[in-house]
Amino acid sequence: MPSCPICDKVYVSNGAYQRHVTACKFIPPTAAAKNKADNLPSYSELCHLLQEVMIKCSAMEQKIVVLETIINTRKKKVGVFEWLNTNVSPPMNYVDWVKTIQVKKSHLTYLFTNNIVDAVLNIVNSTITLSPLIPMYAFGKTQTFYVFNQNNEWAAAEIMTFTRLFKHVETGLWKMLNEWKAQNLAEMYENVSVSEKYQKTISKLTDISYTPNDVYNKMKTKIYNAIKMDIKSIMEDEIDFKEPV
Repeated sequence: MPSCPICDKVYVSNGAYQRHVTACKFIPPTAAAKNKADNLPSYSELCHLLQEVMIKCSAMEQKIVVLETIINTRKKKVGVFEWLNTNVSPPMNYVDWVKTIQVKKSHLTYLFTNNIVDAVLNIVNSTITLSPLIPMYAFGKTQTFYVFNQNNEWAAAEIMTFTRLFKHVETGLWKMLNEWKAQNLAEMYENVSVSEKYQKTISKLTDISYTPNDVYNKMKTKIYNAIKMDIKSIMEDEIDFKEPV
């Protein structure tokens, strides 16, 4: 009659012996030697435990596969234009959006006591507040801008991009200033401080540049800081900023 080499238990049936030996391998030797059967789990209990372990291992393997897929997907490099065209669809193109920017009396009042750079930013911020999804994006470690063009595609911003914006804002401010002048003309002749306010405002407006210079770059930087996207929210590794030439 076969006997278990682990716990010395003797079996009449070879089939029962084989099943016991398979299960007995999972029982600590000291426990087997100490007690033949009293405190040991039955074969069916061991099979049930083994089945639970196998189910848990299978579930963990599936989770690992899913996590690996997510990680690989997030780390996949995509071109910046591809990412923008896939994920960002503004309600209008950049040219039309610029036309919606309204310069109000409050903006002129702000210019009276602030520089032209902050005044331009104040106007742009007012428009962004009304419609956060604007056709201009900025992100990356450098001041890189992208605009949604008239072909309904994202493209790299050019000097003309900012020229169009600055010129529109300047025209609006000149209009507000001329209206203010008409309303305060008499006081300007009588009050030196009012006249000086007007002259200083003219000087500020003439500082606006349509080509890169100190004021132009400062306005561009201010706008970049106002609209730049937090790269952590889309994972830095997802976007490849090196576009093919």
